[in-house]
Amino acid sequence: MARAIFVNLKNIYPQLTPAAQLDQQSTALRDCTCGWWRVNQESAGDIKFAFGVYGGRVVSAYEVHVPVAAWPVMPNPAVARARRYIPASDISAKDWAFATNWTPIPMSGPMRYGEVLQDGNGALSGVTFEDRPTFPEETEGDEST
Repeated sequence: MARAIFVNLKNIYPQLTPAAQLDQQSTALRDCTCGWWRVNQESAGDIKFAFGVYGGRVVSAYEVHVPVAAWPVMPNPAVARARRYIPASDISAKDWAFATNWTPIPMSGPMRYGEVLQDGNGALSGVTFEDRPTFPEETEGDEST
């Protein structure tokens, strides 16, 4: 399993163009997913994936190769207070398609942490949270926002 951060894009995602919303390599989509989140270094731990969530659906997915302590901190501490940019790279098209088809992810706050499940080849196979597992096969009991 690999640690993951899920960020709630409810206020930013609707402002993107339709083309940017669908493009895995869109700079705008990456920036709204990875840009300047208030991250607690202890809570974030050893993050390996960053996912953007809008309306309960994963709309973006990236791999993180840098420890949280090395994430860039917003330069204006008076405004920023612990805001960090998540340095992330594209994941495979197969993993992107898989993650963006997960059952709805309940999001009540700005972010949530979970564990990404991977198969023997390292491909994404699901995600778990402390409160309940979420897998593509689930079709009932959805708590999406």
